[in-house]
Amino acid sequence: MTRRAAAILMLMLTLPAAALLVAADDVRVDTIRLPSDGGEGLATSKGGEELTLALPDKVVAAREENVGDVLEDEERPWACCNSTVCTKSMPPTCRCLDEVEECAAACKRCEPSGFNPAFHVCNDQYHGDPGPTCAKEERPWTCCDRTVCTKSFPPTCRCLDEVEECAPACKRCEPFGINPNRHVCNDQYHGDPGPSRGASSSLGSPRSPPPSYGSIVTVLSIDGGGVRGIIPGTILAFLEEKLQELDGPEARISDYFDVIAGTSTGGLVTAMLSAPDDAGRPLFAAKDINQFYLDHCPNIFPQARSMMGPKYNGEYLHTVVKKLLGETRVGDTLNNVVIPTFDIKLLQPTIFSTYNAMKDKSKNALLSDVCISTSAAPTYLPGHHFQTEHEDGRPRDFNLIDGGVAANNPTLLAMTDVSKQILMGNPDFFPIKPADYGKFMILSLGTGTAKIEEKFDAAECGKWGLLGWLYNRGATPIIDSFSQASADLVDIHASVLFQALHCEKRYLRIQDDELKGETASVDVSTPENLNRLVDVGKALLKRQVCKVNAETGKNEPDQNRGTNQEELVNFARMLSEERKARLRKEGDVEF
Repeated sequence: MTRRAAAILMLMLTLPAAALLVAADDVRVDTIRLPSDGGEGLATSKGGEELTLALPDKVVAAREENVGDVLEDEERPWACCNSTVCTKSMPPTCRCLDEVEECAAACKRCEPSGFNPAFHVCNDQYHGDPGPTCAKEERPWTCCDRTVCTKSFPPTCRCLDEVEECAPACKRCEPFGINPNRHVCNDQYHGDPGPSRGASSSLGSPRSPPPSYGSIVTVLSIDGGGVRGIIPGTILAFLEEKLQELDGPEARISDYFDVIAGTSTGGLVTAMLSAPDDAGRPLFAAKDINQFYLDHCPNIFPQARSMMGPKYNGEYLHTVVKKLLGETRVGDTLNNVVIPTFDIKLLQPTIFSTYNAMKDKSKNALLSDVCISTSAAPTYLPGHHFQTEHEDGRPRDFNLIDGGVAANNPTLLAMTDVSKQILMGNPDFFPIKPADYGKFMILSLGTGTAKIEEKFDAAECGKWGLLGWLYNRGATPIIDSFSQASADLVDIHASVLFQALHCEKRYLRIQDDELKGETASVDVSTPENLNRLVDVGKALLKRQVCKVNAETGKNEPDQNRGTNQEELVNFARMLSEERKARLRKEGDVEF
């Protein structure tokens, strides 16, 4: 019998005894039978020809009893099928036996664990460690004497000695004997010692389980646009209201999105939704965002403007943002945030994200510095310089301006950041593949743009010099052109991508391209204009969902969808169902 025939026979061990027809080179197997006495052989027949393959007892045991023992009748969190091989790494990496390739030489290190070495990757990565056999043994993800682990699949762990001190005690850690004053209190790590001892969760908990517990990755993206941030603020207030109707008054936007991305004013909204307060909950409810704009925009963009340098000195913005965010860093956010900036010295985008901050100390900047930087729109506000440190203490300088120069619509940045994490093996996203965009669910919020009739034409701009491009009719044509072009291109790309994947319902872009007069401005901060922007947001809810026409540049009604309000209600329902499903799979909540 050929090696390939033996391989096919071994795969059949996971099936009950039955009549089978399998073609393998020159061998045709009619039946397969396991010895009734639990012996060491596998008998097969082809007509009158008898074929026998010797098997270790533990191979049969592995087929019948699953891999390893089970604690308290619970499935192991890394068990991906009935027969599994796992690494001894921390955390364990696992593959189903059915998916493991045949290797040329038998891997002797696998035999004690009861795995057939002929069906095992022999590159020393997988060695069939089924995990601990009793609660008294050390768990394979213990990385030091004192460890905190996520509830993700597989668990992500950090030594307590490496965990930063947090100000308030984290009560959820105390049942596990973890010192809460030496524990990250942003709800990412909560001292879960293993699958059977998880802390209880509820719909009011600060953060839902990661995508590995669900079926999709949820993304919120918010464009840049100055005072027009009131428009997405209005949309988010409506969405949060619908989530609260489903899940209770404590529900917050940050409880439902895995990633929140924002540029410029969208970056500030991202920080307000994701930064923790003293109780570990979001700093702002969505309904409070617009009040922040109404209270502070008149001072951020005062009507008395500078004649030299940027129109506004930015001092009030710096003061209010630093007071608002304090010492919170990018790595402290409740959600995984993505905030783009542009380094004017290096002439390249600099993207700040929670994922990067957890791995690169120099990117774990103060959230206030990042928000000030992404809001530093050229000609409006001054660029921002700050320093961080590398792991070895070397300083790192940042010379940053508005992220809208590179990505005014950060939707693709958020998707790319997730894909990068999947490629790097981040367990939060197992088993989603890097390019599996059909598993994404995206809400992309624009801040509006001027009606086409109120823009410029070639005859007019053909007469402009440098000053005309920098300032014309209360606008900055060159800045507006760059930011709007990048935002529309991202929308076109994302829209076509989701159509190609036949999951259009999972991508919702809400944008208004009919702003008139002062409402199209990014810096007119009079009470009258700010209140008009609130009304624009409310009216936008009642309009039909649109998609941008690549030829005309206009947002055209999507005849296959309802109003933005109706789509947001459906979106809220899907977000709620996804979160509940994750909590159910986590095993701590029943509905």
